[in-house]
Parts: sequence; C-alpha cells; structure tokens
Amino acid sequence: MADKSVQIRLTAKRIGPAKADLSRPKVYNVNSLFIGDLAKAGTGSVFKETGNRRTGTHKVEVYETPSQVRLNENVSKGITDGIYDLDKNLGVAGAGTDLAGATQLAAYFNKVSAVTATTADGIKLLATPTVGQTCIVVNAASAAVDVFPNTATSKIDNQAVSAVKSVAVGQAIHFVCSVAGASATWKSAIDENNS
Repeated sequence: MADKSVQIRLTAKRIGPAKADLSRPKVYNVNSLFIGDLAKAGTGSVFKETGNRRTGTHKVEVYETPSQVRLNENVSKGITDGIYDLDKNLGVAGAGTDLAGATQLAAYFNKVSAVTATTADGIKLLATPTVGQTCIVVNAASAAVDVFPNTATSKIDNQAVSAVKSVAVGQAIHFVCSVAGASATWKSAIDENNS
C-alpha cells in the first residue's frame, strides 16, 4: 500500500535553484511524497522536491533538521508517538501573564492545548537558542496565547524587548532564532494554511 500523502509545513530559508537568502523566514508547504534526498546542511536541511512541475527538481533549504522534517511529516499524518517524542510537546498549557510566569517551551513543535479563557496566558520561547533554531507554536486552545521571547532582553521581530506576539485560536506561528543567547532575536512566520 502506498504511503499517505500529506502537506507538511516547514520553515523555509532558501528556495532554489537560485539560492538567494530570504529576508525573513516563511512557511513553505510541500507534499510529503515529493521530498527526496533529505540531507543536513548547517543548522537545517536541504532537500530536493521531486515532482515539481516548474523545475523538475526544486531545491529547498529549511531551518528544520532532518529529524524535525520527519517529525513534522508524522504529525501531519496524525502520528503522535514514536522516535521523535523528545522534539515535540502536544500538551502545552499557557500560564501567567508576564515573562516570569509564562510556561517555558523546550521542544521544536509545541501544541498549546490549554489556556485560561479570561486572560492572555503566556508561553516563552526556547531558553538557550542557537542561530537557526526553530520553534513552532500551534494554538489548539480555546483562547489566544501570548508568546514571550526567551528573556527580558530578547525580542521577537522588530518589537521592543520582552514584548509578546499573540497567537490566535487555530493559528500556527514558526519562530526562528536569528541572534543567539540571552539577548536573542526571533523572526516569526505565520502559517497561513494551518487551520
């Protein structure tokens, strides 16, 4: 029996054949059956998207590692257990309304399943990020969740330090670290096709 084809959403860095850097990350949809020759490249992966009608073979560089690409594929297929358990958290609960009280994220793929409907509960991004490290937040809860950067001197996009980015109900946002450390900078890309 043929494998199930799904659309998986990865955090694109470069899309070829021309390898021009994107000014910011974007969410890239790819058919799981078209991923070929998956290989690690720096902090992310390069793969050839086979079956692309425009180019025949379309090179894509993403921030995800090969194991994260496969994790994303499995989650898209509804597979929630197995070898990639350590890189996902499907039961994140938002907490607090400030950076100190927000729930600390530790995984690549994070599904928020519980928040307090009357307040903007918070989560905060990975504690010690490296450049290119990616953190996906999917809000499956009943109210919006506020995403804080990892520290009081970190920021998301061009916002002030420690300012939040709200993730609406049903929304997914990909966060990529562009400056590492205690004063990290995160770039965000909204997954327009998540819901």
